[in-house]
Amino acid sequence: MLFAARPLRSLPRLVGRRALSTNNYAPFPDKLAFAFDIDGVLKQGKFILPQAKRVMKMLTGEDGQLPRPVPFLLITNGGGVVDSERVKLLSRDLGVELNENQLVQSHTPLKPAMADYADKVVLCIGGPKDAARKIAESYGLRKAVLPHDILHWNRSIWDRYKFGPADEEIVRHDVNFTTTPVSAIFVLHDSWDWGRDLTIINELMQSEGGLLGTIGKPHRVTFEFAESMLRRRVKELRGADQDLNVYMIGDNPLSDIWGANNFGWDSILLRTGVYQGGEPSHIPTAICDDVELAVDWAFKNERLRMAKEE
Repeated sequence: MLFAARPLRSLPRLVGRRALSTNNYAPFPDKLAFAFDIDGVLKQGKFILPQAKRVMKMLTGEDGQLPRPVPFLLITNGGGVVDSERVKLLSRDLGVELNENQLVQSHTPLKPAMADYADKVVLCIGGPKDAARKIAESYGLRKAVLPHDILHWNRSIWDRYKFGPADEEIVRHDVNFTTTPVSAIFVLHDSWDWGRDLTIINELMQSEGGLLGTIGKPHRVTFEFAESMLRRRVKELRGADQDLNVYMIGDNPLSDIWGANNFGWDSILLRTGVYQGGEPSHIPTAICDDVELAVDWAFKNERLRMAKEE
């Protein structure tokens, strides 16, 4: 089969190296402006490209080549640092004086939206330690909270996280999440603990009006819903509703056992997960080595109850 030759598209013109000069800038292009990526354009890792320094000096007018400065800004998907701090570092690296209006980090576009939440409790996620709170406060938020604050209030939300001295230093203690709703969630940079942060986000998204403690173990609403589902299943299997003795089998004293005890269920704590021994923070009906032994124990316990009721 024969194919007709198609004309080649013109290739982009390749420009070689040359020293910057004002010779080609007359008349001056008044509508010209620039937006620069940072990594891979002005920097390679920590190395500042010398070409970048020359361009910055020309566009700012510091080298005298242009009759007036050319507007430009820097755009990056990076973040996790307060804009003013990042601008200060970039000014040092590039050898020119930049201001905050010339930098767009990943979270900078959120700044206008944050104005509506200046005096509301807002969860801020991203970056190391309390970087997210510092960023939020620099944008005008006065009640920014971190995942650390929520976990310090109720560690059962994500019991895998172990608090250290550095965590205690950044926790704020003036917010009661039982009565104070979280009005919004801002993800300002990459999370340093996605498991923790997604768990908290999910808890808030399913809550009533942003109030923590309204859904999930150990909270009562979850156990009420679970029992209603059990009763529905019993009716499907047996054709009629009946009283139940429910055994909660779990590995976490702070959620499984606490919640079951408060709701009036029996609770069996296993050693195959979070709990590994010692006196648990909430005492279960029984402690077993694994789920099979727990189920066996529950059967035996129910038989004893039946015998006593006869």
